[in-house]
Order: sequence, then structure tokens, then C-alpha cells
Amino acid sequence: MEILLIDWSPAIAAVLSLIIFLITCARNSLNVVDHAVSFIAYVVLYGLLGLVIAVIIVFALTAIYKSPQGPLVLIDYGPIGLAIGEVVGALMWRARKARIRTDG
Repeated sequence: MEILLIDWSPAIAAVLSLIIFLITCARNSLNVVDHAVSFIAYVVLYGLLGLVIAVIIVFALTAIYKSPQGPLVLIDYGPIGLAIGEVVGALMWRARKARIRTDG
């Protein structure tokens, strides 16, 4: 059984997001425990949003091309959407924290 990198992309993105979180907390002298809940909320929310966008795109293309096997593509594009959403969530959290820090 072959394990592809695409199948592990959400786990790799989660580790990358965690690294972004820890570096941001260390550089801005933020308390990790206080900001962990908001960070996890951003990562989960944007991860699910990425997954939903991937599902919508796959279903739209399935309807356009009238392919009965179209939804099977979610096996490939689902993890990618989730991984991209996780990284975007981490970056959005970082941008929000930077904006709050500069505004006062």
C-alpha cells in the first residue's frame, strides 16, 4: 500500500502551522497558553473552509462534465483543500495578532 505525500498534506500543514504559531509567540512575547485557543479556532475554521471549497469545486465540475465518478476526486483534493486552509488559517491568525499589536 502506497502512502502518498498528498494523503499526509494536512498533517504536514498542521506541523507548519504550529511552527508559525510558536515563532509568532516567541517573537512578539505572547503567552502561548492565552493565544492557543484562538489559534486552534482559526486553523480549524479555515481548514474546514478549504475542505468545503474543494467539495464545491469538485461537485461543480462534476455537474458541468456530467461525470458519475467525479466525486472520487475528493480523495485527492480533499486533503489538499484542508492543508491549504490550515496554513491560511495560521497566517490569518498571525496577521490578526500583528494588526492588534500595532493598533494598541
